[in-house]
Amino acid sequence: MTKRGKMALISSALLALVVIASSLFWAYGTKDGPGSEGTILIAAIVLVSIASVVIVYVLKTRKRTDEKLLGGPFYEKYEQVKEIIAGSQLTGRLKADLVDEVLDMLITAQRAGRAPEDVMADAKDFAEDVIGSFARPSRLALLGLFDGAAAFSLFVLSITFLNWLEDAKVGFFLTKMDLSMMVFVAFVSFLLIPATKLLARAKLPWAYLLPLAGGALFVLAMEASRRYLYDVDAIRAFIEREVVPIPSIVALACYVAAVPLLMAVKMVLGRRFINRA
Repeated sequence: MTKRGKMALISSALLALVVIASSLFWAYGTKDGPGSEGTILIAAIVLVSIASVVIVYVLKTRKRTDEKLLGGPFYEKYEQVKEIIAGSQLTGRLKADLVDEVLDMLITAQRAGRAPEDVMADAKDFAEDVIGSFARPSRLALLGLFDGAAAFSLFVLSITFLNWLEDAKVGFFLTKMDLSMMVFVAFVSFLLIPATKLLARAKLPWAYLLPLAGGALFVLAMEASRRYLYDVDAIRAFIEREVVPIPSIVALACYVAAVPLLMAVKMVLGRRFINRA
């Protein structure tokens, strides 16, 4: 496994541990305990967290038959280019075709006895040039907003559902969420996730730890604000205010429909941007 793969695996393991620890603290931190429904939910969270680590391990270690033909230095170059192309906003079919072409090129160069640096001096620059030859970077960056909006919808749905399970006696459409959590979800969806992808494309393996660090900093910032800035009216209102993110069946339908609709619009625009490049 390459250094980038190891960092991704470590990041997923740390994130899984944080999720499991937080769930256990939430479940057993109260004197009443989690109850039967809470126990089932905790068990499901633990299983999903462990499964996510296993999936990352399999994805980072499993190689296609033709990928196994590449030696260490050549595979390092290939993996970097592959990750950058996969993280771009190009269409899925075009991504697969480009990755296959890069793989064939590196296999041919390796068989010819050439050095990896003779094929591509810098994997990041090579991948960016390939992507830029099909679409303007500014147009592709615009497509990232659709990913952010879809992620925001999924996060709100998931968190609201978990909050409702915590107290199912309250109607689902009356379930509240902290305003600070809504702001954090928007921060993660529109800034943190794109920043992680951007830093990963810049060959910074520690970028995979950014989501975990962002969550930790959010918790620390909220606790510091509660302890030292609570007397400020605006800060206190921000900390204490709650909102109902899904107040009706119509709102629920909008959140659910938003994800496939956003992805469909993104796909259509992506094809137009690439065709006009």
